[in-house]
Amino acid sequence: MGKIRVDEITDEVGTGSPSFPNGVAVNQITNEAGDGPPEFPNGVAVNQITNEAGDGPPEFPNGIAVSVITDEAGTGNPSFPNGVPAQSGQISFFAMNTPPTGWLKANGAAVSRTTYSALFGAIGTTFGAGDGSTTFNLPDMRGQFPRGWDDGRGVDSGRAFGSAQTDAFQGHFHARRFSGTRDINIGAGIISRGNDVGTVTDRDFVGAPSDDGSNGAPRTAAETRPRNIALLACIKF
Repeated sequence: MGKIRVDEITDEVGTGSPSFPNGVAVNQITNEAGDGPPEFPNGVAVNQITNEAGDGPPEFPNGIAVSVITDEAGTGNPSFPNGVPAQSGQISFFAMNTPPTGWLKANGAAVSRTTYSALFGAIGTTFGAGDGSTTFNLPDMRGQFPRGWDDGRGVDSGRAFGSAQTDAFQGHFHARRFSGTRDINIGAGIISRGNDVGTVTDRDFVGAPSDDGSNGAPRTAAETRPRNIALLACIKF
């Protein structure tokens, strides 16, 4: 089906720009049954309507700017019924354990390049080439936090787009504390307290995390992490 240009849509007599009667707002326009969003005749989808050249988004004739189109009250931005569709490759988190219609779990799975051609066109083999010919991999967001790509800023330098990163803790030192009132001299594995001299091991200086008296007992785990909630990460195909 060919693409319909916005400049081909006219008023009733075919001589001017289309106009909605009596100031009807966008969110009042429905399909023929009155129970859903509007549809163009012959099944033309909104994403098939382009500009005059056929290579970009539509533009309103006569120089009408999108910014002058408002909501029903004329005081805010317009809203289309059922919301603006997500773009292929968009990742969102959902408060349910199964993906909604039009989405796949972002679980690193290899999926068909033909069945999910729009998604393949958007992300390609950034997250894996699948079998190298008929499939490609989805990003694997399971157990991961997303992070903004550094893109040359230098905060997270050396990162490739789409690359994963393990947990880490910034390098630092701790002070060693000893009780007692007499001088303590620390040498290469030797601790001296007055006339008492003995060899010690590194473990003698390391203890379990303890309560500092004001912030509660420290929590320990196999990773360093902030507080979080587990949701389902999905990708739009």
